[in-house]
Amino acid sequence: MAAAPAFAQSNTSNVTQTGDTSQAYAVQLGSNGKSTIIQSGSDNWANVYQGSRGTGNQARVNQNGANMGGVPSTDAPPPNYNGAVSNYAVVDQGGANGDVAVNQTGNNRATVTQMYAPGSGQKAYVNQTTAPEAGSENYAGVTQRGDDIRTNIDQFGGANNRAVVDQEVTNLSTVDIGQNGNSNLAVADQSGANGATLTVMQTGDNQDAYVRQSGNGSRAFTTQYGGAGNAAYVVQKDASTSNITQNGTSNDASVNQNGNGNLSTINQTGTGNGVGDVTNGTSSYGATTSNRTGVTQTGSGNGSMVTQTASGAAATVVQTGIGNGSTITQTGDASATVAQTGTENSSLVIQSAANADANVAQTGTGNIATTTQDDAARSNLEQGNTNAASSGNVATVAQNAGSAGSFSDVNQNGDGNIANVIQNGANGDSFVYTTGNSNRANVTQNAADDVSIVIQRDFIADSSVNPATGNQASVVQNGAKTYSYVAQDGGGNIANVSLSGQGVNTTGRHTSTGGYVANEPAESVVLQIGNGNNAFVDQVADRAESNIYQGTTFDGSSVDLADGSNGNSAVVRQFAGGDDSRSDVFQGGDLNIATTIQNASDSLSDVRQNGLTNTSLVDQQSGSGHVASVTQYADNNQSFVIQNGTGNTAVVGQYSNGNLSTVNQGGSGNLATVTQGTGL
Repeated sequence: MAAAPAFAQSNTSNVTQTGDTSQAYAVQLGSNGKSTIIQSGSDNWANVYQGSRGTGNQARVNQNGANMGGVPSTDAPPPNYNGAVSNYAVVDQGGANGDVAVNQTGNNRATVTQMYAPGSGQKAYVNQTTAPEAGSENYAGVTQRGDDIRTNIDQFGGANNRAVVDQEVTNLSTVDIGQNGNSNLAVADQSGANGATLTVMQTGDNQDAYVRQSGNGSRAFTTQYGGAGNAAYVVQKDASTSNITQNGTSNDASVNQNGNGNLSTINQTGTGNGVGDVTNGTSSYGATTSNRTGVTQTGSGNGSMVTQTASGAAATVVQTGIGNGSTITQTGDASATVAQTGTENSSLVIQSAANADANVAQTGTGNIATTTQDDAARSNLEQGNTNAASSGNVATVAQNAGSAGSFSDVNQNGDGNIANVIQNGANGDSFVYTTGNSNRANVTQNAADDVSIVIQRDFIADSSVNPATGNQASVVQNGAKTYSYVAQDGGGNIANVSLSGQGVNTTGRHTSTGGYVANEPAESVVLQIGNGNNAFVDQVADRAESNIYQGTTFDGSSVDLADGSNGNSAVVRQFAGGDDSRSDVFQGGDLNIATTIQNASDSLSDVRQNGLTNTSLVDQQSGSGHVASVTQYADNNQSFVIQNGTGNTAVVGQYSNGNLSTVNQGGSGNLATVTQGTGL
């Protein structure tokens, strides 16, 4: 039978009860009231009400009793728990400077409300110990409103303990929550609380901690020790600090900070842990998704946004410095990694396909990287990775639907470099490497298995002579297995390459420059060393081949790189109908001009110029099987060769200055040889 309720109303109230299912009520309406309720037994209930206008009230509730396995008395509040409640304590204080302490042993529930406003100095202490230790489901709930308020909750032993704290419209509020056991939950909301401080310490497995602080200058410290499957979620704004420490396995930590001057630090020790933003910008306490995201920010003013709607997406963001920004949006089971060090670097990654993989690494100042992948492609984008002073580089990679298996690698060091890569075909490879300043590269590949390599940087022995500055390279490929290689060193060089057709059928897939440069047939190769050289290659034929080297010297049939030539111009156009055409243009010296146009199949043209202001035009059109070779190793020479018909051959060699040669052949099987000056 339940014990008779005890009632008290005075400035000082003491109630002591021994037995099971006891009930005690204390009501105090004035100020400086003191109420103490001590209950020994099981399934007891204590209720303290201290008036809405009084100040300096004090309430103490001590309940000690093991769970009976039954339910409380019928007139006690429902426990709202899976199991029975050993003790139930309710304290309501409406005045300022209230002081509440609740100590419970057993299976307990405690609710404390301190909502007087304006007011200050409210303090609430709840200590709950599970007895027997195998018990579960202690609950402590504290609601406070006012300035300079404090809550301490300690829950020891058992499992499924719950601690919930709500502090509203307050300044300088403090919350300390300690939980020991398994599957415990701590929820703290300090809304509109400026200068709020929150500390959560949990020991055990499957702990959850949810923190929301919406005032300025808030601080949250969450520690989860020695367990597995723990999770910590922190939402903050405006000059707030979050510190999460987790020790164990398969733990998750999520931090969402909005506003200015926020700092987030996450330390995890163990395996299978993940850290990240609350997904989809939510500020609620719900678990994010099964996605694993990682965000680590060190410095000031860094911003990270991760949005993932696919179950298998993974993202990792590491930012160190000032004002860096990272945005990752993944709607497929993709993977994205972003690492930024420096000042005001910006990265955007958008992936909508499964198995897409994007990596972005930026070091320096003001670099911008954008990666968009709509198929199972891979992208590696690095800017300033070996030069911490790199700045203002811009790289954009778009691998669109149909680009499954494609790979793009952009690596830029220096200042003001721009690289744009678009791949629309499957299994395409694009490599852009830039060292220097103000270089620009545009690569578009529309068919399967296209390969393009653009290198604009200091790759000669004395790079200080011709630093890579202001070079421009544009490559457009529309044929399968078409291959283009552009390398430029010096300044102001321009290379435009447009290729269509089957091109060279290379053996196997390549994921680096290895195997493409040396000892392999090339669809188009442009190498320029020096300043102000122009090379234009336009091929619309299967297996058409064009090699342009400018800034070279010659030793017989070999080509040796020199320290640069200036102002050379080479234009090669091999259009449809020119199957198996070949054009080699080698120019050393300065201000040389070579133009080769071949419209017929099986055409071959070889032009070599070493000197100043030489001009060569080879036009082999409306025929087939032609061979034209022009060599000019002096200054101010001019050679024009036009061959119509079939199987004509023209060989021109000019080795002194100011010579002029014109060869025009029609018909079949003609041979023209022109030699002026002393040959080499």
